[in-house]
Amino acid sequence: MDIILQSLQGVFVVIAVVALGYVLSVRGWITDTIAPFLVKLVTFVSLPIYLWYGMYKNFSKDSMMTLISELAVPALSILIAFVIGGIMVYVFNVRKDRRGIVWTNAFTANTIFIGLPVNVALFGEASMPSVMLYYMANTTFFWTIGTYLIQQSGSRGETEGISIFRALRKLISPPLMGFLVGLATVLFAIPIPKFVTSTAQMVGAMTTPLALMYIGYEISKVSLDELKLDKDMMLGIIGRFLICPACILILLPFFAVSDMSRQVFIIQGAMPAMTLMTIMAKSYDADSQFAATLSFATILLSLVLIPLYMYLISA
Repeated sequence: MDIILQSLQGVFVVIAVVALGYVLSVRGWITDTIAPFLVKLVTFVSLPIYLWYGMYKNFSKDSMMTLISELAVPALSILIAFVIGGIMVYVFNVRKDRRGIVWTNAFTANTIFIGLPVNVALFGEASMPSVMLYYMANTTFFWTIGTYLIQQSGSRGETEGISIFRALRKLISPPLMGFLVGLATVLFAIPIPKFVTSTAQMVGAMTTPLALMYIGYEISKVSLDELKLDKDMMLGIIGRFLICPACILILLPFFAVSDMSRQVFIIQGAMPAMTLMTIMAKSYDADSQFAATLSFATILLSLVLIPLYMYLISA
């Protein structure tokens, strides 16, 4: 019971900071002009530094080599969820302009901008490497298979082929580069001056509160009139919160992973939809409004379902 209560306290921290972002947005402090700046500040500055410092501070060469061997669990679970999601969208005849969105949503999640701060709030900074393992698999699938599926759902998808080079460029993101530089720092035992680590700690500390407050801003933009639970929306929710976590739970007994990674992988699999799906849907003339509404709906539901999953993995 103590473990469950401690886990729920971590969820309450997340909800409290998200609520702060919501209030600041409603009061006009976080505006539509400031919000993009927060995204850039976190994605391109504080988050890469945060990931590098977390790797440098918390891990040695031996512990990191052991952790990398656990990458098979998120990779295989995403692959299985991809297959199940494909069967689901065709069996239930999802609308063509939504098919790629619902399908991609079944096997990819918002594992970095939402997943990282949530996991750090729940499990501490020691969870960051496990978070990044899932993120690497998730990002690879999204910018290759996921992008292709969304593209084929739009009216432009029939005339444009998928660009492998464009997808590969998307994989080399600032957060991933921060993680890889941190990995190299640990593996090669590179000495770092004290003033550099102190600066990195200070800048990186902005990441979690800013990311969570941005989630509050996103939620403040949700119109309840837009949250219509039609068939396609329900399938998207089922894919995000049932199919993906279930695939992880099925695989875990067959692989030797640490207790930390076990918990992180389950929570990562139950994260909300990737907000980038909305941008991709808009780019290829798929149903971008549906993608945005699905993203908002999963963010709202995650505030209820994350404590539930914490209860299940702590029991």
